[in-house]
Parts: sequence; C-alpha cells; structure tokens
Amino acid sequence: MSTRLLLSVLQSLKKGVLIVNQESHEVINFNDSFEEMWGLQGQNLLNASFDMVFKLMEMKLQDPMVLIDTLSSRSRYEVLKLNNHCVYECHIEDYRLDDLTPTRIFVFSDLTTSLKAKEELQLQFNILENILSAIPHSVFWKDINSRYLGCNMRFVMDAGKTSPSEIIGKTDYDMPWTKAESDMFVAYDKKIMTSGVGELNIEETQKNGNGEDTVVLTSKVPLKNAQNEVFGILGIYANITEFKLAQKRIKEQQLMLVNASQLSALGEMSSGIAHEINNPLSIIAVSATYLTRLCEEEQLNRAEVLSTVKSINKTVDRIAKIVMGLRNISRATTGEKSDCSYEEILTDVLGLAQEKFRLRHIVLKEQLPLELTRKTFKANRIQLSQVLVNILNNSYDAIVEASMPEKWIQLTLREENQTLLFSITDSGTGIPEEVRQKIFEPFFTTKVIGKGTGIGLSISRSMIEKNGGKLYYDTTSAHTSFVIEFPLDRASN
Repeated sequence: MSTRLLLSVLQSLKKGVLIVNQESHEVINFNDSFEEMWGLQGQNLLNASFDMVFKLMEMKLQDPMVLIDTLSSRSRYEVLKLNNHCVYECHIEDYRLDDLTPTRIFVFSDLTTSLKAKEELQLQFNILENILSAIPHSVFWKDINSRYLGCNMRFVMDAGKTSPSEIIGKTDYDMPWTKAESDMFVAYDKKIMTSGVGELNIEETQKNGNGEDTVVLTSKVPLKNAQNEVFGILGIYANITEFKLAQKRIKEQQLMLVNASQLSALGEMSSGIAHEINNPLSIIAVSATYLTRLCEEEQLNRAEVLSTVKSINKTVDRIAKIVMGLRNISRATTGEKSDCSYEEILTDVLGLAQEKFRLRHIVLKEQLPLELTRKTFKANRIQLSQVLVNILNNSYDAIVEASMPEKWIQLTLREENQTLLFSITDSGTGIPEEVRQKIFEPFFTTKVIGKGTGIGLSISRSMIEKNGGKLYYDTTSAHTSFVIEFPLDRASN
C-alpha cells in the first residue's frame, strides 16, 4: 500500500492513529480521532518530538507505566485506563513507508462504550442468576428439540446433579424421571412450541434424583426470537408433594368431622328414634300375647290369626325402614356421587324425625309432588341425608327453645329452569341480619354451651357445594327458611 493511500485510510478511521518516525522520534502523522481521544487539539503535533507527545498523553493516564511498556515495544497490545474513566485499547505495528522510512503506528480504539455495555450485560446476568437462585421453584429452559439449555440450582438438585453443566445438552430421557414422565414432558413441550401458546398449572408426577416420587405443578411458555419464531421453551414448577399430602390429611379430617357431626345430629334424634321403635315393638308384643292366649285357649280363628300376623309383618316392616334409614344416614361416606332422588332420601330422614316432632307437637307439612320427588340428580345420598337431618334438628331446636305458639316445619319441592329447589321452612320469624351473615361460618352458633358445635351449617354447605349444589338462607321468606338447589340429571330424567 502506498504511503499516501495509507495515510488517507488512517485519516478516515474513527480510531485514533499516531505515526512516529523510529529514527528521528518525530510525529509523522496522526488523524483527527487521535487528537479528539487524547484531548490534544491545537497542540501542533506534526513533526513534534514524540517525548513531548508522550508526556501529554501520560498526564491523562491512571497508570503511565502501562503506556511506557507499550511504547518501549515490550508489548504490542495494552488496555489503557484514562483519568476520565475512558478505556482505550492500543495496538502497535511497525511499518516502512515508500521511502523506506521505519515508522511505528499506534492505533487507539475506544472501548469505553463496549466495556460499559459488557459490564451492564454481566450485571444483568448476575441479577438474573441471583433471581433464579432465590426463586423457591425449579426453573429450566430448552431448545426446539427439548434439549436443556440451562436451569437454576433447585432444578439441578431435583435431578440429583451438582451443576447446571451436567444438565445442559441433555434431554428428559437422561434425567432420573421415569420414561412415562419423560414422554409426557416432551409431549407437552412439543404441544406448546407447536401452538406458540403457554400452559399454566400442569399437575405432573416426577421421580427425583433421590428416587422419590413427587408431585409438581408446572407452567411452560414458548421462547420466541425477534421475528416471533419459537426457538425453545421456558418452564417453572413448584414441588407440591407436601401440599397434596396435607390436602389428603385435611380431607380425611373433614370426613371425620362430618361423621362426628352426623353422629351428633343422630344423637339429638335418639329420643325420637327410641319412641319410633318402641311403639311398633309394643304392637308386636301385644299381638304376640294375643296369639299366645288364643293358642292356650284353643280358640284359634284363621281370620283373626291372619289379621294379627299381617299386623305384625307390617309393624316389622316399619321398624326395618327405621333401622334402614338410621343405617343409611349413620354410614361413613366416601363422598362419591350417584343418581339419587328426594323420594328415597326423605324415606330415610323422615322415618327418623317424625316421632321426635310428634312428641313435641310439631306439625310436619309437606308440599312434595310425587313426580318431582322421583326426579334424579347427581349427589351423595348419605351426605344429603345428613344435611337434611342437621337442618331439621336446627328447626326443631329453634321451635322448642322459642316456645312458639305455632309449631310446624314445612318441606317444599319445586322445579325451576331444570333445577330442583328443596325448602325447609319452620314457623320461626327468621334470623336477624347480624346473625344471618355468620351462620355459615365454622364454629359460629347461637345455641347454649354444650348444645351445638357450630359446625353443622358450615359442613352442610361444604357438602352440598362439593356435590354440585347450593345451600342458602332464603331472605325472601317471612319465616326461617333454607333452600337446597340441585341441577337435574337431564339424561336420567
């Protein structure tokens, strides 16, 4: 390259260029960028002694020895830090001009902006790394082929590894999860990357590095580039194994509480049940005595005997129904739903309640159209029976404690918009507003100490809702009224 062309090219560069004659140690040439970078505008540097230029440059450096080493040819490349916090990169090349003059060319590049960008990028990377480490969940990201590109340390521990480097480049089939789990993970990856739409709260099983079976709640979203093209997937999951176990324990305790409440409700009906069974037993005893006497007196009459036996059979059936209803209601429930109707439920419940009401002169009114009582809906028969027993007990207690002049409980069944509405209304004048707002809260009760636990209505509502129905207090009624709603089973009806 000719000297003129070289100088022309160097002058156009945005990098600072200084050319020094190695024999005379004079400045042969420099470009505008050099003057600007070192703040030497107007210094008349051409043909100036390099020592003078060096001293001007040295004054601006944090560590002048670095420049001294560079200029004395002990180094061909150095990074120079200036007092104004700028950072320059210096390259040195020896070159002979057309007239064979030996020169040394110094090229200074300003690294300040790129270094700051690099530092900022490193800072952001460190922040991201700290966030990923602090997140109490496992985080991972994969490429389009479901190969791991990275993860946080929590994920590393789940996989039984010690470093993310042991994960990167691997697939789920290289992890400790089972093949079935790996198949499921990869299938979800493919589905999400194909659709471009993330999925949240996927409940999955995962065998961890310790061989333990865990349950995880995973969310995955596609990773997209600037052109909106999917190039991978980002996932995060929480280990919810303990939560699921706690949930199971709570469910078991709730069932125990339901059964305890159920036994409590049956206990309140025990006096009525005793009378309900004792009366038929008395009939059987009298009939048996009558037949004995006929046998002893040898005055057996076929018609009388048949009539007496029929009366005994009828009474036995009555006791059997009471016992069957008691067994149905007192049985522990698993919570499973099936087709049921109010006809069969009320047979169980009223068989236990009627005598108790009769003893207190409480009239039981019924508006129960037969065609509606036979319509079916999905529910747990035992739980619904327990709810009805509980509400009837509450009505009974309210009537007895308030010494109402009118003593009645009315059962009403109607249909609206493919929904069965069953109402239990008593002769009370309603529940005050301040109490009404709390009646479905656990352990709230207006009964005297030892009379009620305050869990009846709370559990009742919970059971009805779990069965797909609703239980609420009817604020439009002039009396105390509770309503149970269940959508009809269209297929069965």
